[in-house]
Amino acid sequence: MAAARPAPDLCGCSGSDNQINCSTTGLRYCAPDEVCHAPTNATFPFGDWGSLCSNPLTANVLGVRPSASRLLIPSLLLFTYKCDLLASDSCAEGKYTARNEEVMRLNMWNTIRLHGGEECASYTSNALNGECPASTCLSCSTRRKSGQPSSANVTVHFYDDAACESVIEKEAPAPLLHRFQAESEGMYKADICRGAALKRGGGFYFDLDLKARIDSRTLISNSSTFVSCVEGKEKPTESEPQEFFQAFIAVTPNHAIIEKYLHAVVQWYEETESELSSSAYFPPPLLAPPPTRVALRQRRAMRSRWMGTEAMGTAFRSVLAEARARARDDLEVQIWHEVPLVDLGDIGVPSQGGDLCDFVVFDPLSGEVPFSSRARGATDYCSGDVTST
Repeated sequence: MAAARPAPDLCGCSGSDNQINCSTTGLRYCAPDEVCHAPTNATFPFGDWGSLCSNPLTANVLGVRPSASRLLIPSLLLFTYKCDLLASDSCAEGKYTARNEEVMRLNMWNTIRLHGGEECASYTSNALNGECPASTCLSCSTRRKSGQPSSANVTVHFYDDAACESVIEKEAPAPLLHRFQAESEGMYKADICRGAALKRGGGFYFDLDLKARIDSRTLISNSSTFVSCVEGKEKPTESEPQEFFQAFIAVTPNHAIIEKYLHAVVQWYEETESELSSSAYFPPPLLAPPPTRVALRQRRAMRSRWMGTEAMGTAFRSVLAEARARARDDLEVQIWHEVPLVDLGDIGVPSQGGDLCDFVVFDPLSGEVPFSSRARGATDYCSGDVTST
């Protein structure tokens, strides 16, 4: 009589990162840089158990995002502008026209949809997300193939100037509330607000003219706590800083880099005040009035000293140096690169018309391009008619 055939060894994800649970052989593990992505109720024969594993930086298994729900960085999308474009407000004046605002609004919704926000509902308070700290808050989900919405998987916060003042007062160093209120340059107001909002709850910050091409979460490691971009192909170091292209920042709440960033912004303003009382730059004619703050900032810009990029670089280098000095292993960062599209060769990314329209954000680990640096028609940096975003 033939011996009974042993029951097949079936393996499935245990629900704990890269851990696999097999019915006969017990616990096994994916590679250190992989996750077990299948639903916990799905099993595979022992010989096929490797198909349970994938690298979260590159995987896109059957159209399912394997790692977004396990990221340390929360799926909270942040936007800011002087008025609430998410609520269809308009405040076009100065360098932004009503057409610019409409392109930014459409581009923002493109970003939300690509990051899982197909079905969205506004809230002021709910059990899942708590109180809304912004001018508009959305709880969003992705529509399933059955046509029914899934459970909420992404939250959206839009900060207008009033909401920015509130979060700055609560989260940023005391001097920055006055700085924000007195600031006339919109990009500097955004620099302050994004820092305070990211310190509060972490998440994903996007400039309104940053054009998303894919869900950026699919390129982020489960262990990463800070993701942003630098200009050029070189990776920033303590000795060789690179200019940050902070149109995109993804970070965990209360991150040390964001904390340092906010204090670096305070320092930037203090230096501006010091320079305002000094004639070190371009000595004025006798009895001429001192330069205005706006004129002084223009001089700083001429010397390639922009507040946000400078402050982020200062914070990044400081925290990186501290982490290495203390041998910390919990500071996991990913740095992407803003480069001219032409530098990447033929990678299947269409041109938007050349010049500043054709800069992109490139992830060197996956080889993907998650963003075009500018949505055409959103600002003067990349102007022109747009048929879609």
